[in-house]
Amino acid sequence: MTKRIIVTLVLEAIVLACLLTLALDMRAHNRVERLGGVNIWGYRGPVMQQKASNEIRIATIGGDLAFGWGVAASETLVYGIRQFVALALDVRGSQLRRFTAVDLGALGLEPAGYAAWIRHFAYLRPDVICIVPDARGHRTAGVSIQPDRHSAIFRAFGYAPILPLVVEEKGALLHSAPVRAIGSIAMALSRIGAVDPPSIAVDEPRSFYVDAIRNAVQAALANGSAAVVVAPPDPASADEADRDALAAMVTTAFAGHPRVRFVDLGRQPDMADAAIWLDGVALSAAGHATAASHVTPDVLDLVRKLPS
Repeated sequence: MTKRIIVTLVLEAIVLACLLTLALDMRAHNRVERLGGVNIWGYRGPVMQQKASNEIRIATIGGDLAFGWGVAASETLVYGIRQFVALALDVRGSQLRRFTAVDLGALGLEPAGYAAWIRHFAYLRPDVICIVPDARGHRTAGVSIQPDRHSAIFRAFGYAPILPLVVEEKGALLHSAPVRAIGSIAMALSRIGAVDPPSIAVDEPRSFYVDAIRNAVQAALANGSAAVVVAPPDPASADEADRDALAAMVTTAFAGHPRVRFVDLGRQPDMADAAIWLDGVALSAAGHATAASHVTPDVLDLVRKLPS
C-alpha cells in the first residue's frame, strides 16, 4: 500500500511539473511571439482564429527572409502586403471583408521543406501564399532555429516549445552561467527523440532549388490557395541565373495558370539600397515594406479574382 501511495505521489508530481512547465512555456510564447519568436503552433505573430466567411487570409512561407529575422512580426513582409491590400480594397461602398496575414516563415527552413510546411499549416486556409525562398546557398548563421520542427513534441503535437531557448538566451544576456546551463539542459531534454534532417550542400544544384519551389507551388494549389513565387533580392549572392530559372519554371510548369504569379525582387533597383538591409543579410522593417510594395500588385490581382 505504501509503495502504491509513493508511486501515485511521484506521478502526480510529474504531472504537476509538466503542467507548470507548459504554463511557463505558454507565458514565454506570449512575451516573444510578437517580437522575434514564434507562437505555440510554430509560426510568427498571434495565433490565428478560425477563418471567417468574409476573411481574406494572406500568408508567406519560406526561410529566413520570409520569417523576417531582426524585425518584429508586425514588420515582416506579409504584414506589409496585408496593409497594402486592405488600403486598396477596403473602401467605402465595397463588400465588407476582413484582411489578415500569417507569417509561416521558419528560420533555417530549406526550400526542400517548403511543400511539407505548406501542408502542415493547410488548416489555416490561406487564400494566397507568397513563396519567398532564400537565395540558393543561403545558410542560417548566428541565430537559433525556430521553430524546432524536428523535435518529437512538435512532430507529435504541432506544439513548438520555446521556454528552453528563452532561458538559454536570457542566461547569455545576463552573462549567467547557471541560468544558461539550465536553458541548455532544458533544450537537450526538449530535443529527446528529435530527428534532424540530412544536411544539404551549399552548392546544391540549381535544378534541386527550382524543383523545390515548384513542389511548393503545387502544394499551395492543392491546398486551394493561389501562389506568388517571389525571387529573393539577396545582395550577398545576387545570382541572376537562379532568378531566371525560377521565372522559367513558373512560365513553363504553370503557363497561363490563373492562380500563379511570379515577382522578381532582384530586378527592383530599390531592393539593392544598403539602407534597407541589416548587416547586408536580412531586411529591415523598411526593407520588408519596400518588398511588400512590389509583391502587392500580384497579390491584389489574385485577391480580386477570388469568389465573393
